[in-house]
Parts: sequence; structure tokens; C-alpha cells
Amino acid sequence: MDVIERFNNLWTMRHILQNDLIKETEIQKELIEEIELTEKVQEVLGLVREQCVLLVQDKFERIQNLALQDIINDREYKFCLDIVPRRGKPNVDLFIDKRYGDSYLRAKLNNSGDGVKSVLRIASTICLNIMSNRRKVLFFDEEMTAISKDHQENNYLVNSMNWIKKICNEFEIQLIFITHEEFLKDFADQTIVVKALENGSA
Repeated sequence: MDVIERFNNLWTMRHILQNDLIKETEIQKELIEEIELTEKVQEVLGLVREQCVLLVQDKFERIQNLALQDIINDREYKFCLDIVPRRGKPNVDLFIDKRYGDSYLRAKLNNSGDGVKSVLRIASTICLNIMSNRRKVLFFDEEMTAISKDHQENNYLVNSMNWIKKICNEFEIQLIFITHEEFLKDFADQTIVVKALENGSA
């Protein structure tokens, strides 16, 4: 093989390697662009997720606090919901803030009275129903047994039924509830009375 032929072969190889290098550079550039795009999408999704969490948190807190104000008639209590990540998953912590002067003292919901917890449990059930796409039907079985009806100024049980009825009418929720409180039938559109027979069966 003479010198010219060798030179031509080397020149051809140089062009092949150069073309391969250009192709590899273009592939790397495309990969970098895809990675950057993926990172931007992840960033946007993260912001959307944060906004969704804030919206859910705000709506949940507002309905809970409306329930406390309308039922207990006490603005000294404030319900708070914190959504915090633990082990890569969102966790929910529930608190009740009690006003003392110009400030609030925070305590976990478990440390609150049964009446307050019952009110918030009812409000939570209604709130979750409102925010879901499920059929607007709720079933309460003695959900209000811990709510007092003997307060001199405020009958919390009556307040609870008034608030529940108002919310259910507003959001077109059908409520079916079981109770042993005779006077609560006045809040129902339809009632079914179940009486015990002499042998003890219903």
C-alpha cells in the first residue's frame, strides 16, 4: 500500500470518527435537554402538589372551624391541620388551638374533650364527602352521643343538627342517621321508628 492510499484511508477514517463524534454529541445534547425537561416537569409537579395540599388543608380547616363556631359558639377554639412528610410520605397531625389572651396554646386533638372531638369527627366526615367524587350520601350511627344536650345556654346537640342540616342542604348531601334521641326526628325529612318487641327483638 503506497503512501497516498494510506493517507486516503486515514482521511476516510477521520471523517467516519468525526461523524460518529458529531452524532454522539447530538445524542448527549438531546439527553441533557430531556434531563432538564424532566427536572422542570418534576419542579412544576412539586409546586402543583404543594398548592393542592394547601388548598385541601385550607378547605378542611375552614369547615372544621365553622363547625366549632356554629355548634359550640366559641371562637376560643381553632382547629389546625399540619401535613408533614415522614419517610417520604405525607402525614397529617391534628391540633386544637385554645385562646389565652392574645395568643393561642396548641394541643393535640387527642387531648381535647369528647364533645369537641365528636364535632370535628362529624365535620371531617362531611368535608371528605364534599371533596371526594363519591355519591353524596352519609351514614351516621350514634355519631353525636358525646355531644352535650344539657348546656344551659347552648344545646350543642341541637346546634350540631342545625349545622349538619345546613351543610347537607348546601352541598346536596343525603344524610341517614341512627339515634336514640327522640327529639332529633324533628330535623329529619323522613323518619323510620324501630321499636323493640316483647321478646326483645326489633
